[in-house]
Amino acid sequence: MHPLLIAIRDNPHKYLPRPSLKSLAAFREGYSSRFAMEDHNVNWQYDRRDFHDWLSRQFQLKFAESLADSTIVESFFASEEGAFQNYFVLLEEFLHLESRAKQSKNQILENQNFVQTLMSLRQSPALYLGYPTFLGCYSYLRGDEQAHLDLGLPPDEGREIFHNFQEWVEKEKNQAGQKRPWFKVIEFWSGGIDCGHTASGAWSLFWKWLDQYTKLIGKEDLFGVAGGAGLNNPK
Repeated sequence: MHPLLIAIRDNPHKYLPRPSLKSLAAFREGYSSRFAMEDHNVNWQYDRRDFHDWLSRQFQLKFAESLADSTIVESFFASEEGAFQNYFVLLEEFLHLESRAKQSKNQILENQNFVQTLMSLRQSPALYLGYPTFLGCYSYLRGDEQAHLDLGLPPDEGREIFHNFQEWVEKEKNQAGQKRPWFKVIEFWSGGIDCGHTASGAWSLFWKWLDQYTKLIGKEDLFGVAGGAGLNNPK
C-alpha cells in the first residue's frame, strides 16, 4: 500500500477533517492533481478499477459498474468511520491476494498555481469534487497541500495568503475562549449544513469569509470574481 495511504489510515485526523471515504477521495484527487500539474505521477500501487471489480465480486453486487469503490464500501457499513476503517481492511486483503499491483496510468494536467486551483474549485466544483461541499473542498485542498510539501515546492503568494486566511478565521471568527481549527469554525457556524445550494451552509460560508478576508487585505478579486452571483460568490 502507498505510504501516504498507510499514514492516512493510521492517523486520519492529520490529513482529513474526519475519517470518511468522501474526504479520502477528495484528498487523493487534490494530491494526484498537484503531482500531475508538476509533471509527476502518483503510483498508488493498485488499480482502483481492479479493486472495484474485486469488491463487486466480494459483495456479490450486480449493476455496480458506475459506482466508485468507496461508494460500494460505504453502502455496507452503518457509519462513516466504520466504512473508512473497513475500506483499508478490504484494500489490504485485495493487495495480499493480488500477485502484483498494476501501475496507475499517467495523468497530465495543465499546471496551476494555488490561486488558479482554488478558483477552479469555486467555479467548477462538480468537475473536481462531484458536488459542491466544504468537506470535499477542504479535503481536496489538504491533498494539494500535502503533495506540495512532498514535492518540495516553494510557496507562492496565493498559498501564503490562504494560510493567513486560516489564521484569521481561527482568531476573528472563532468567538470562543479556546482555539479551534479554522475548518471546524466554518463547520460550526454553518450549523453542520454542508450543501452548495444553501446560502448559510459551510460551502457558502467558506467563500463568503474568504472574500471578506481578501477584501480586508486589499486583494478583493484574488480567489473569485468580485460582484458575481450564485453559488460561487455567496453574499
